[in-house]
Amino acid sequence: MRFILLTIVAFLIFSCSRERGAEVHHPGGDHDTTFPVVQVNQPVMNQQYRNQDTLKIEGNATDIGLHAGNIRIIDEANGNVLKQQAFDLHTLNTYNFYLTHVINVTRANYTIRVDFEDHGSNHTVKNIPVKVMP
Repeated sequence: MRFILLTIVAFLIFSCSRERGAEVHHPGGDHDTTFPVVQVNQPVMNQQYRNQDTLKIEGNATDIGLHAGNIRIIDEANGNVLKQQAFDLHTLNTYNFYLTHVINVTRANYTIRVDFEDHGSNHTVKNIPVKVMP
């Protein structure tokens, strides 16, 4: 019985140490020159909102190996980031994103910045201006 336990422990230690040292393969990798395709369905360019409206950001990103994504709502008057959501994707080929923000001002211009990167360090950035009107 003692021999069996020692054998199992040795096996676990050996297999875990090999796993830590193994090279991780990411789809696309360093030779990837294709940029992610980012489709933003909402909002549309220059869409207008009012105070207390809910701004909805939705769409999708595709690539042979997405790495990360980031969505920011930026106040154009001062550059402040009102809301930000980061996505750690690593091996997904398609990612559907959805983010909301309740508007709490009477007049403003915002930029919605949607940025996705693949494992080849190719970035696709979409900037969508929106307006808050009284």
